[in-house]
Amino acid sequence: SGKLYVELGVMALFEKDYNKAVQSWEKGIAVNPEYASNYYRLAKLYAASTDRIWSIFYGEMFMNMERNSGRTKEISEILYNTYKECIDISSDTSAKVDFAKPMVITSYDPAKKFKFPFDQVYGLDFLVGMSPSLIAKDKEVNIAFLNTARTGFIEWWYKQNRDKEYNNIVIDFQKKIKDNGHFEAYNYWLFMSGNEKEFDDWYAKNEDKFKAFASWFNKNVIEVDSKHYFLRTAVDQ
Repeated sequence: SGKLYVELGVMALFEKDYNKAVQSWEKGIAVNPEYASNYYRLAKLYAASTDRIWSIFYGEMFMNMERNSGRTKEISEILYNTYKECIDISSDTSAKVDFAKPMVITSYDPAKKFKFPFDQVYGLDFLVGMSPSLIAKDKEVNIAFLNTARTGFIEWWYKQNRDKEYNNIVIDFQKKIKDNGHFEAYNYWLFMSGNEKEFDDWYAKNEDKFKAFASWFNKNVIEVDSKHYFLRTAVDQ
């Protein structure tokens, strides 16, 4: 059961065997993808790692599964802070992202088609998504910045047909939200606990927009079952 693997992972975490904890929680997702707590545990652990990209995706997956709890607020804050920590805007013309460890190629077979790992491609495409904010010389990474970057990322991702190469139901659901006109409100909901003042200021001017999103969101949940779930080890397949 998913609950059993949560407990096994917690025991490994207490023993500081982080690899074993990850293996337990990811196994819990594989055997019971509808159980949200394994995503929650992985989001928290990866936020403190050098591969914070997985915190971003496990965390967003969790928030879509458990939308209104104390843990939801906790992960919202973690997501916001993780994005801020991963984005560095050093000048008007220079920016970088640090979602994952740099890729090291130890061997290459020219006879086979080379495919970049998802974690590397995501960072590059997110930089493209950041372009409008960089052109406007926006240096503060806040919810407005993340909304612009994530919107640009989605547009570029599907323009490049990345969805045909990588298996990621979180990005697919983001596209669905955007196509229905609610992506801005969704992003403010997603990061609201990380910057409550910015959310409150935005909400005061966009109450109707947020209520329309909430109505749509309540009727549209991310599909999670034995064939549809997010798992780090399966995203490149």
